[in-house]
Amino acid sequence: MQIMKWPAVILIILALSTVAISHAQEIEPGPPAKIVSKTYDVRSLCMPVPDYPLPASMLPTDDRSAARQRERDPQGPEGSGELSPMSIAKLIAATVAPESWKDAGGVQGKVAEFQGMLVITQTEANHQKIADLLAQLKADLRRTVRIEATWVLLSAKELNGLQHVAGHESLVEVPDEALKAAKVYCRAQTIGFSGQVVHLATNAKRAYVAEVTPVAQGNVVTYDPRFATANSGVSLQMKPQLNGDQSGVVIDLYSIVTEAPEGSRLDLTHATTRPAGGNADPTALQLMNVLQQQFRTTVSMPLRTNVLIGGITMEPDAKAEPARQLYLVLRGEADKK
Repeated sequence: MQIMKWPAVILIILALSTVAISHAQEIEPGPPAKIVSKTYDVRSLCMPVPDYPLPASMLPTDDRSAARQRERDPQGPEGSGELSPMSIAKLIAATVAPESWKDAGGVQGKVAEFQGMLVITQTEANHQKIADLLAQLKADLRRTVRIEATWVLLSAKELNGLQHVAGHESLVEVPDEALKAAKVYCRAQTIGFSGQVVHLATNAKRAYVAEVTPVAQGNVVTYDPRFATANSGVSLQMKPQLNGDQSGVVIDLYSIVTEAPEGSRLDLTHATTRPAGGNADPTALQLMNVLQQQFRTTVSMPLRTNVLIGGITMEPDAKAEPARQLYLVLRGEADKK
């Protein structure tokens, strides 16, 4: 029988010991992750963002009924998608280490709500994921957009000299120089959240005698006038929605331009009533000519570009030359992510 030499035996024992130690190191768990509690203020995410559509009194008659219904029910139907602290907590538990939460059978995570804030117990690594998620929600859901609106009077020559927006053959760009040189009818701007309905309006009300009712008193006929008011001004309702990469915006809009110049008068006599504190002459039927331009559309346009949205001849049958061509130009601006 051959006897193995001692140096060889020692080498084999040392090799087996090294393998055993290495294997033990691989399966031996490291120290448990440190569990800490942190507070997250989510009140800005949960704050309701109301819409501000045009009041019914500023709309044409055909649109007032639906607008008054919205005014009676400003919150709209249930389930509008507003966030609450606990809905955010459910989102966090569903997307950040779902198996680690105690409600799901885990041993690490738990969450409690206190006055609009979330108190979360988790590992440091998961806290970082939670912070990243909340930052992303705030960046996406609380993006602000500024819209500049300019109504301009353009001649046919000025209109024909405009070029298409680069990469958008359906859109017409109005360069800054051309916009400054154009005759401005009205200018406005507003800022709001992406997806929020906002409006701008400037209106003057003019009282006039709308109709008269003959009143017979013996052999004498007098007139009982009915007074009305005519709006004159510009109104714009918009809902801008930024796209995902914030290179452009989709705008749903409603533009109304109304002019109510002084009309002619039909003289009457012996009117029986007079408006309290009013200056209108009840002995004359004021013939009010109301001129209105309105259009609605939804357009997708790039940011930081003056885009010609649309327009129309203000008085198509007017004898004056040249006829006034009123156009709306919009420009959108938003913070970069």
